[in-house]
Amino acid sequence: MFWKDDMATGVPEIDERLRYFIESINATIRRMNTSRNPAFMSKYIEDIKNICVDYFSYQETMMTINNYRAYYQHKHDHEILFEKIGNVANEFMAGSFGFNTSQLENVFNEWFIRHVFMYDKPFGEYCKKTRSGYGQRRV
Repeated sequence: MFWKDDMATGVPEIDERLRYFIESINATIRRMNTSRNPAFMSKYIEDIKNICVDYFSYQETMMTINNYRAYYQHKHDHEILFEKIGNVANEFMAGSFGFNTSQLENVFNEWFIRHVFMYDKPFGEYCKKTRSGYGQRRV
């Protein structure tokens, strides 16, 4: 996954967290690609899940605080990725992919591009229109 300027929501805090999410996932996948120890693979997969949980939890909290109407659709898309990661992780750990992380990378690439344009950018627009900011309750 790579950050591109057209992914920006126009809300600095959202964009900063999106970039950090990408960097964290990419760094973990790079570590997976250099490791050959199955115990490390399991740890790296857990790291990826934790990165997602942290990112999704924060974003979902901000949507709730800002009374975002599309919260449930957005949250559902987070759940879809988490389920896909779980499926790939299970296959990966069962030996279906050996030490090849391309399946995991493909899941992230496909999901992330679609998610940013369908869900994150509209949330950014909502924050800008309502002047609610991102991390603040609208007054």
